[in-house]
Amino acid sequence: MMKELTEDHVVESLFRDREDSVDRVLRSRFGEAFERFSMRLKDRLRLQERLQKNTGEDEQMCIDIGRKMNLLDSQTFETVEIATRWTDFGKTGPADATLEQQSLIARMYAIEKTFPKPPHLMSLRDFLELSADPDITRRIPEHLETLWDMGLIECNVRQFINLHAQWTMDIIRDEPAIPYEAKVSAALHHILEGNNPDGLVDLSTEELMIPSLNRPIGMQEILTILLDKYQARRRFPIPGTERLRTHAEQIEWLRIYMEKYVALKQYPSWLREKLHACINVLEGAGPFSEFFAADREAENVEAALAAK
Repeated sequence: MMKELTEDHVVESLFRDREDSVDRVLRSRFGEAFERFSMRLKDRLRLQERLQKNTGEDEQMCIDIGRKMNLLDSQTFETVEIATRWTDFGKTGPADATLEQQSLIARMYAIEKTFPKPPHLMSLRDFLELSADPDITRRIPEHLETLWDMGLIECNVRQFINLHAQWTMDIIRDEPAIPYEAKVSAALHHILEGNNPDGLVDLSTEELMIPSLNRPIGMQEILTILLDKYQARRRFPIPGTERLRTHAEQIEWLRIYMEKYVALKQYPSWLREKLHACINVLEGAGPFSEFFAADREAENVEAALAAK
């Protein structure tokens, strides 16, 4: 009996130590606001930290580069910083998802998104089969049942990926520790692709008004959009290679991407101009970020060799 109690105690202690370790990471990321989050939100943050480990690093890269762009005063940039912490939080699933459902959705969003065909032509079974996680691939029928129960089984992969912006707003909407303006900026990070959670933007207006804020889309939203796109694409290798994009290659991709979607959704010309102006600033700020030390080192080596 004593042996069983001792083993239980050890397991409980190990779990508590792991929980404390995750909480230390989250407290360093969110500061004192973490203590004011609801328990429901804290539990989701812990799950995301365990299952989507690159999320925090991606967020920090965006914030670090955004600061170096020096486009906004400190108070306005704080909105971008807070929003950036939440843009991908919907990748833990719908607000009413069970723990099992949250875990599946979080692991699905962690699947490497190098698709063999356009995502709108792929089923969620196709998506699950791409996973490198054996717990996903050996239990695909069970996971498909879970997705059926969630009403998601008919989604193609593009539709599924697009859902996370609305899910983000649904999860954080009633959290008083997160400023409303940051919630809006986070939720609108895919507005260029036409994802408009809660109808936050009045798309019938030339100014692209956000009625709940009584103002049009501003630099807070534009910078949040750009930084999210920048980091999301940079994490994946160039198709057909194992090499990640350099900062210069990422900027070139970003310009093409923005132009495509501004034209596709017929957004006003002023938005195109602001996006490209921000990209120009991002182009100059990125190399000064600590995340691009490898790029700078490679450039220095090339310059030294050229000088010989």
